Amino acid sequence: MLVRDITNVRTVTLIALLMMFVLEVIPAVLGLQEVVGLSPTRLRSFIILGNLLACFYTPAFMSSRLTFSLILLMNGLTLGMLEIGDIRLLCLVVPVFFVILIAATGTKNGMHRILMVFGALCTALISMSVLYPADAGLDTGMLELVGLVFFIGLFPVSPWFSKLYENLPSGLLASAFIVQAMFIISLQQQQSLDRNAVLAVLPLLSIISVLMALAQHNTRRALSGLAASQLGFLVYADSGQHFSDLAGSLLAQAQMVAIPGLILTLGILETRIGKLNLSRPTGQYDSYPKLASAMLLFGLMSAGFPLSLVYVAEDLILEAGLYEAPLQGFAWLGVTALTAIAVMKLYLYLCHGGKGYEPGIDILPSKLFAAVFVTGFLIVSSFTLTA
Repeated sequence: MLVRDITNVRTVTLIALLMMFVLEVIPAVLGLQEVVGLSPTRLRSFIILGNLLACFYTPAFMSSRLTFSLILLMNGLTLGMLEIGDIRLLCLVVPVFFVILIAATGTKNGMHRILMVFGALCTALISMSVLYPADAGLDTGMLELVGLVFFIGLFPVSPWFSKLYENLPSGLLASAFIVQAMFIISLQQQQSLDRNAVLAVLPLLSIISVLMALAQHNTRRALSGLAASQLGFLVYADSGQHFSDLAGSLLAQAQMVAIPGLILTLGILETRIGKLNLSRPTGQYDSYPKLASAMLLFGLMSAGFPLSLVYVAEDLILEAGLYEAPLQGFAWLGVTALTAIAVMKLYLYLCHGGKGYEPGIDILPSKLFAAVFVTGFLIVSSFTLTA
């Protein structure tokens, strides 16, 4: 009965999100609305697409009513941020986000205490940066940056976020990433982060996070560092005066689909074969070719595969960054390269190297079709930009 209930709710949710996606995309395709990078229609389309993936790839047999309800709350929180025009109201997103995570973790492993501390610090720091003007004697830019570090899980708080990734369902992690990305661009559009703080600190934190991801044998911990480094890159993209607002928005749109897709495909593989280990190649491609293909597609998109929307956004950002501050620009170029290496390590270690064939592991063709459609949408979107 429980599985049937969740399946019915998921079906209704998928239909509703699909209708919203069609209603957002068709006017843009027909030219009835603008399709520039910062268009609310375009941004809403990518948010809905990411949430569609989170619901579609979350298996009913591995979900509880609470888990699926929290995924829906995350979806609503993301869409709600599009309608928030007051930056002070935007600050309320942070405690709501952490309350949802606390509800998901429960009280078994003590993560709720860590999340309560992180949530309180993050809310206080970001609220202070918003409520107090820059000339009030406070380094509000650095306060906001530290608050965002607690919000996205960059080093030095990455070990605790890695533990969070180990204990939460992949569907909820995918939805949480979309909320984090949407919050970053919403905050930066209303209050630009201190450029000096970002250039001095953020590249180093992101490099350490992605290096920690590469060194991990636990797949979920590796995902945590990978996601955090990409969110750090997004903070950098949305904070620059030299960058157009288009570049940061494009990166957010693309990563709100690509990274959740990678998280979800790895989550499906984990439910089928057990805990995933990156200590040595143990994959069995013959047992799940469709799932391996979907994982590779999402991984390549998140790493900036040529012609994809991530590639276009990163090209705009790195070109301006290398011109404005060459040292930091090369640092972010290193983050991009390390991200690609981490993605390929995930694919090769989890999909190749093992022997034998086990039936019943692979995904249905419909899920592979969804992955192909989404990644194709990311490529087509890079050709539909207007100035």
